Amino acid sequence: MSLSASQKSIIKASIPFLEKNGVELTSNFYSFMLENHPEVRPFFNKAHQISKAQPKILAFSLNAYAKNIDDITPLKGFVRQIVEKHVGLQVKPQHYDIVGSCLLQTMKKMLGDAATDEFIEAWKVAYYDLANILIQLEKERYAEELQQLKNSWPGFADAHVDKIVQETPLIKSVYFKLDDEKATISDFYPGQYIGLRLSTDGGETFQSREYSISNELEGPSSIKSSNSFRISVKRIEGGVVSNYIHDTLKVGDKLRITSPFGKLTEPWLKSTDETERAKPVNVFVGGIGITPNVSITEHFLKMGNPVKLFLSNADINSRVFGQWVSRISEQYPKQLQVKEFITEPAATDLQTSANHQIHYGRRLEQQDLDFITKENVNDFQYFMVGPVPYMQFLHEILGSKGVNPNVINSEEFAPVHV
Repeated sequence: MSLSASQKSIIKASIPFLEKNGVELTSNFYSFMLENHPEVRPFFNKAHQISKAQPKILAFSLNAYAKNIDDITPLKGFVRQIVEKHVGLQVKPQHYDIVGSCLLQTMKKMLGDAATDEFIEAWKVAYYDLANILIQLEKERYAEELQQLKNSWPGFADAHVDKIVQETPLIKSVYFKLDDEKATISDFYPGQYIGLRLSTDGGETFQSREYSISNELEGPSSIKSSNSFRISVKRIEGGVVSNYIHDTLKVGDKLRITSPFGKLTEPWLKSTDETERAKPVNVFVGGIGITPNVSITEHFLKMGNPVKLFLSNADINSRVFGQWVSRISEQYPKQLQVKEFITEPAATDLQTSANHQIHYGRRLEQQDLDFITKENVNDFQYFMVGPVPYMQFLHEILGSKGVNPNVINSEEFAPVHV
């Protein structure tokens, strides 16, 4: 059912309310829904509710949708980000009914008499118009991954912890194998992630999270050698799941995992333009954002692309996969350049080489990217993964050099950012 002209007018008239009260509305909505519908709790991170990150995203989404109600084409990129998050968490069509019902009830409670029958009906139609777009796109993504990835499976599969490695004081790697001994772990595209569902309280409640696959394409942690997915998790202050993984999770523990999802390298994989595919690659990594870039970096090196890898960490304890960096630096001395930035001064000097530099006591700065100019800005491929402030900083620098943000393949280690 499509919106009528009068209903669109009602949606547009809601914009001042959404701009002023959007976060309050969405915070109330999440509180109401999570209290009354425990079946959707696994999809939501408590920390993101406390920080208001999730309510802010939904408030932005509602306001942006209202402003573009005549033509949502400008929201296409944002919608795709939402879809990719949803498929990793295994959101299904029935969950949209719960969200819609709770959102409309919250609107009615907050607006009182202003929430007329016509107002509620207009927002109901608008919500389901958007929900149906998301449902269809998610249906296509589920089917696409099952068709393209060898040995993939629908939904969550039973799995167990096969190995745990303490990489640094702050980071642990966890290896998962499927419970079915005859099953083979799915293939994955460089940079993809898996969804996890586990209980942190003995089965009373369940949590869902998405973690990048940190397996190498070659070497001891490759899927071929271990038949297991590896994720590498940084302990986050107040993080329910990250602290559970660090403090409680042990070998043999049961949980459920999805097949891989994620589109970081999809533009390259689907491109038929050999000139574009052969361009040098700039990979920017903030902290634990290294996890998907292990496979991305190795992929481009194996394909013959020149690669510049920029690694930024706050301190030595945040630096992970140092042996891997050294190995690929030695393996590709002419093809790969690595520049590391460690904010804290050096406690001990790490091993470097001619194509592997480490800068202590400072962050990545604009001068480090002077090799990118307005003249050659389109001669590179760009990949970027890290926390929101890091991503914003890099987008500003690259934007000042003329890099079109639409050509940057990026992923934030946070909720979809607005």
